[in-house]
Amino acid sequence: GMFVMGIGRENTPESFRNACAVFVTTESLASEKAKTEKGKAGKGKAAAPTKPKERAQEAAAKTDDSWVPIILQAVQQGNKNADGGVYLSSLGSLARQIDASFDHKKYGHRQLSKLIESRLDKFEINGSSSAMYVKAK
Repeated sequence: GMFVMGIGRENTPESFRNACAVFVTTESLASEKAKTEKGKAGKGKAAAPTKPKERAQEAAAKTDDSWVPIILQAVQQGNKNADGGVYLSSLGSLARQIDASFDHKKYGHRQLSKLIESRLDKFEINGSSSAMYVKAK
């Protein structure tokens, strides 16, 4: 098929989200833009959220574990290396195939590896920075 990228609100119907190869929420786009603008004002460093609502949203994102089943499923479906792990480079794509709205930034992490490292009780990360692989515990 055709590559379809959807953009919409958090309350976009699940059927539309699943029909897209990639789905991005407008809320995540707005928060990324705000972080970028704050970073430019602060000499390249992203500023911490100043509004109570922003702080609450960021704290909620860091405690939201709804991504764990998505990554577990991606690890199960992925092509495993000799040690039984799935390469991190393919894990993000697999996660988006399972849930088109999956984005590690939505959970408060700049990198997928950092998101997974936040739950080492569920995952094991091995390899070097150029070839990391993930296994479920």
